[in-house]
Amino acid sequence: MRAVLASDVLRACAARNLREAGAVDELKSALAAPEPEVRAVAAGELGSFEKPELIEVLVRAAHDPNMLVATNAVMGLGQYHDRAALPKVLDLAAGGGAVGAAALSRAARFDEPATLPLARKLLSATIPPPS
Repeated sequence: MRAVLASDVLRACAARNLREAGAVDELKSALAAPEPEVRAVAAGELGSFEKPELIEVLVRAAHDPNMLVATNAVMGLGQYHDRAALPKVLDLAAGGGAVGAAALSRAARFDEPATLPLARKLLSATIPPPS
């Protein structure tokens, strides 16, 4: 299945099939693939399991140097309905940038009061003061 994940044509289907088969270990191992597209699709699918032990795996993937991988990992964390993922999502949001924006968007889904001050802080850091 690893070879199929490397195929541009079959990647999404293969990743979905691995998810539907419950192949957590195979998707976790795909996070070490040399191809960022493989790492990205694996990160996105891993979130659907909503397993607490995968939160740290996805946080590490959210620090991937490839933006597609990092944002897919944040989207994976955003699939969690368990509030155990929220502190990690807020930590990622505090980092700013594209990953931070994606994390902030996901954190907002939890309707957590701590999200609003963080959003204000990030917005004030990116909007120049009036002249």
